[in-house]
Amino acid sequence: MPRQRHFVNVVQPGETGFFTTTALDWAPVFSRTEMAQSMVQLLFEVHNFHGSQLHGFVVMPDHVHFISKLSSKISGAEFLNRFKSYTGTQLRPRLNDRESKALATRAGLNRRVFWERGYRSFVIETEEVFAQKLIYIHENPGRRGLCKRDIDYKWSSAATFQAGYYNDARGLGLSDWLAVTFGGGM
Repeated sequence: MPRQRHFVNVVQPGETGFFTTTALDWAPVFSRTEMAQSMVQLLFEVHNFHGSQLHGFVVMPDHVHFISKLSSKISGAEFLNRFKSYTGTQLRPRLNDRESKALATRAGLNRRVFWERGYRSFVIETEEVFAQKLIYIHENPGRRGLCKRDIDYKWSSAATFQAGYYNDARGLGLSDWLAVTFGGGM
């Protein structure tokens, strides 16, 4: 059997998937608090708009990982295309000069202005894989030296899980994340 040359993104409507997308040229556009916070809020907004459930996430300086249960009306490819289009449109005007310059070398290639062309996704079929990917997401900031404890990294769902706000039937809620991360307000 010939070796597959490209990653196949096959999350179907109604399935739960693990997704990763990266800023152009791995630019650290989410290093600044305002950008990371905006990305988290947009992540929840896009899920709500498309009737999908967010089950775990982390916003790293240059990429985003999340676990989603998609609505029965949208595939993983459609969801990620809409997610990247909407968030890129919302985030691009918020970039400072340094962040804009970091994206400038690749902006415009394949009509991209914020996100890399591709993304990674795969179906999560078992509770064991769900737990493995959730741990991977929550431990990612610590592995990169961004925090000492996973629950101390604001731009992740780790503290929300630790505080007991996760609900398997509905996933995560923005108000719960805000309550845990900012004590109810910003």
